[in-house]
Amino acid sequence: MAAALDLTGAFNDLAIALAPRTDPRAVIEAVDSLMARYGTGGAYDRSEQVSHQFLNGEIDETQVTSILMPAIFLGVTAFLLHVVVGRLVGMQREQVATLKAFGYGDGTIALHYLGLAFVPVAVGTVLGLGLGHWFAVRLADVYARFYQFPAAPFRMDWSVVQGAVAVGFVAGFLGALGAVWRAVRLPPAEAMRPEAPARFRRGMLEGLAARVAPSPRQVAVVRGVARRPWRTSLSIAALALAGGLVITSQGMFDSVDFIRTLQFDVADRADVTVVFREAQPRAAVRALAREPGVLESEGFRALPVVARHHAGRFRTVLLAYPADAALRRVVSLDRAVRRIPEHGVVLARSLAERLRARVGDQVQLQLLDGERRVVELTVAAVNDDLLGSVAYVHPAVARQLDGGEAYNGATLRTDPHGEAALFQRLKAMPAVSGVTVRRATLEGFDRTIAESFRISLIITLGFACVIAGGIVYNGARVALSERGRELASLRILGFTPREVAGMLLMEQALLTAASIPVSFVVAYVFSWLIAVRFASTLFRIPLVAVPTTYLFGAAVIVAAAAASAVLVRRRLDRLDLGAVLKTRE
Repeated sequence: MAAALDLTGAFNDLAIALAPRTDPRAVIEAVDSLMARYGTGGAYDRSEQVSHQFLNGEIDETQVTSILMPAIFLGVTAFLLHVVVGRLVGMQREQVATLKAFGYGDGTIALHYLGLAFVPVAVGTVLGLGLGHWFAVRLADVYARFYQFPAAPFRMDWSVVQGAVAVGFVAGFLGALGAVWRAVRLPPAEAMRPEAPARFRRGMLEGLAARVAPSPRQVAVVRGVARRPWRTSLSIAALALAGGLVITSQGMFDSVDFIRTLQFDVADRADVTVVFREAQPRAAVRALAREPGVLESEGFRALPVVARHHAGRFRTVLLAYPADAALRRVVSLDRAVRRIPEHGVVLARSLAERLRARVGDQVQLQLLDGERRVVELTVAAVNDDLLGSVAYVHPAVARQLDGGEAYNGATLRTDPHGEAALFQRLKAMPAVSGVTVRRATLEGFDRTIAESFRISLIITLGFACVIAGGIVYNGARVALSERGRELASLRILGFTPREVAGMLLMEQALLTAASIPVSFVVAYVFSWLIAVRFASTLFRIPLVAVPTTYLFGAAVIVAAAAASAVLVRRRLDRLDLGAVLKTRE
């Protein structure tokens, strides 16, 4: 009987902690030189560790959601403040003039209107801090479960709180600044008079309406829109921003669903994935196929390599699947199965971008197993992978690189009823180092990555819907305030409340309809920016444009317009005609 092998003190992996200000490259070279005779895969620093890349990628994604989306919301909020405070200053021209005539300075009046603008900002800041704390606690719990941290308690960083408060008040200040500046510059004598009407001229839109509109009321509506091009453009832009935010938020759900479908239903269809401790011959894959509960098996080859092209360098895996693979396949974003050519290498797009390699370029690959051979392969194609930065070769190329036919693992299609027993048998096999069950992976995806997305996206979608309703209602209220005397005059002349309300609400409906196509463009741009910002070496968010999502955004804007119309109609029905007609123009 052969003597037992003494493995006392043996190890498979070595982690090294460096002293402060130590150059990791020098340590890596020294370790590689020392361990070369043992056939190791080479030393690498923390930046190339998968766990480190995942964590950094998640931090980058959190920065996107915590910087880009709030910036958009704050921009829309600043616009709303500008419109509201500007209208308030216009309505209180006479009061401003009186205060200035009695000796109140410009600074006092400016502080008054800034204080009015800061009231909703302060209330929103307090509510936002409470909601942000709740969201941070939930997100920390998700990260703790996903990365299997022993504990991930949330600790409030007061510098972040101070920064958030400062940003909120700066946005409020910038939003109210234009209107406050108008109040400050207003001379008392000029303010005592009503605002002079603007000079209008007949435009192309108004002329077209006069020829095709069936009634004078509709001509008046088009005239009101056409003669205020700047205000009309701002109103359409605000509505488009609100609709774009709703579509973008809902579209992120579509992206997560697309990733789940493409990765687990189209690309990786294996029920169980088995990883061997060392490369095994084809007989090992055939043996797995004979296990009870296994319906089909396919082997795969995975070679650790360092890919280089010009100044680019990246540590990755070279994968080789069977030419007729059905359980794990290379799939593009259009769900088409890509056949790996018999010559050359196919790079994931994230890897190609990192190496700055294009189709036809020569890429240098250093194998990290065995003799650490260095080979050069031509880039045959670039594939849009969503997960990972890997490279693919044909099995024939893998055999040439590795000097034989061997497999690092196998993918299995199994009988669901015998999956549990099969899992236990596979875990007990000495040659098996790991077993992954597709069902458990899907549950983990839904419980962690999808959950972290949904928490933030539900909050974002809620804010977007509230902003959309606020913009539509604010526009309708401003229109009612500005045209109150005109509408009251029409009532006195014999127009019914329904006809008068129709003129006012028809204008808002026209602006809403004009904003919907613009919101589609805004949503596409926002989604593209998020997809670009989220892209990393391990994870990419696809740009998905689902028609139902765009229809949902349009429906939210229309619903907000309808609700605002009901509220404005009720105020219009209670309009005091005598008081309105006494108002000075």
